[in-house]
Amino acid sequence: MPYTATQSMTTADDATLIEMIRSARRRLVVLAPALSTPVAIVLSNRWLEMGADAVTVVLDMDAEVFRLGLGDFESMAYLNAAARNVGSLVGTQQGVRIGVVISDEETLIFAPQSKLIEASAPAPGSGAGSSASAGSSAGHAGVMTESDPELPRNDGPAAPSRKPNAIRLSVAPADIERDLGAGPDGAMGRTIGLDKAQTSTLRAVEADLKINPPKKFDVVHTLNVFNAFFEFVELEITGLYLDRRSIRLPDELIPLADKAMRDRLKTSFIPLMDTKIDTRWLDMTRQALSLKYLRYIKGHGAVIRRADKEAFDLEAAALKKQAEDFSEKVGQSITDELTAASKKLVATFLPLVLANPPQAWHSPFSAVPPKPDDIQNLLESRLDRAFLPLRHKLGKIKVRVTFKAVTYESLSDKDFVHAAREALPDMPALHAEATAALASPGHVFQA
Repeated sequence: MPYTATQSMTTADDATLIEMIRSARRRLVVLAPALSTPVAIVLSNRWLEMGADAVTVVLDMDAEVFRLGLGDFESMAYLNAAARNVGSLVGTQQGVRIGVVISDEETLIFAPQSKLIEASAPAPGSGAGSSASAGSSAGHAGVMTESDPELPRNDGPAAPSRKPNAIRLSVAPADIERDLGAGPDGAMGRTIGLDKAQTSTLRAVEADLKINPPKKFDVVHTLNVFNAFFEFVELEITGLYLDRRSIRLPDELIPLADKAMRDRLKTSFIPLMDTKIDTRWLDMTRQALSLKYLRYIKGHGAVIRRADKEAFDLEAAALKKQAEDFSEKVGQSITDELTAASKKLVATFLPLVLANPPQAWHSPFSAVPPKPDDIQNLLESRLDRAFLPLRHKLGKIKVRVTFKAVTYESLSDKDFVHAAREALPDMPALHAEATAALASPGHVFQA
């Protein structure tokens, strides 16, 4: 059934607000999250004409209000300038998401609408061009004259095709009058907007908006988007197998070893082959976590259901903490074992290098062979250098979790979908599709 406009059920837009503000003669109260610049210009002029005692303005001074598109931050320049000129301040009320205008005895209660969501071209009679001209003539924080912003008026009931978002009353409710300080008790009965907009607050909001500015959305040009119900995930532990880590021995030492030792050493040496430190329990915990939450799509890797991701993250975080605590606990033991392994290598090779020092260890400036102490120091130095990379790596066991989104191209591949359904038989659907509005380039606020 089509909506039929009446006097009480109406549409509150900028033109409606301006018409009510302009009609005020005795008192004017405006409560809203924020205001557009054209409305603020008209309100500022009425404030100057009516004086501080006749006008009350209460807004929500929060950057989120402007990011939601419920008003223009530039509007505050006009309102603050008018407030200063009449010796007053803009009142603030955190979290306001409703609008109220009391113009003499008439009251408008409305739901503010976001101006971020718009068609790519203005509808006829929308006043978009007038708003732009008002903004362009407002190049400073001064107060404009009444004739500057010529916006379309809304003198009659809303057209049937427009959606109502407001109730217009011929008598202001007493409770609303009292809470806004417009009742018989005046400011003494006021409960809303008791805080005042300070310059520091405005500067903080402005800085916040520069860091995270609002964006417009075009509801005419849309984009198909999809949301996969699962993600790829990698869960791995590095630095786990201590008994497999090796060092590269100095090349000049290998020829000195006998055949049995060369067969074992080749060009590398495993210093912790006989370690007593057991890290297998960490890998078993990882495997249990994978078995609980992950499924494997053949030829593509492990995946996790989005519904299980939060619980998985908690248990993966616990595994990370266990690995860090274990690494810290066994760190000194690993260092001691590496030191012992280095000493064993020194003891093994020292007689060999004393009997036949490598040619590279001879001084190029003397034919005298190096002294035994010098040979031992060189051997220890060369082996310490060989052990150095391992000392930095061992004992630093880390758990790494990496998520990767599923692409739309993958979900359009019949083979991938077939493999995914086999891996995730309990999922009735692999993804959902929807239509989203595009974010328009640039900022919402333009001079």
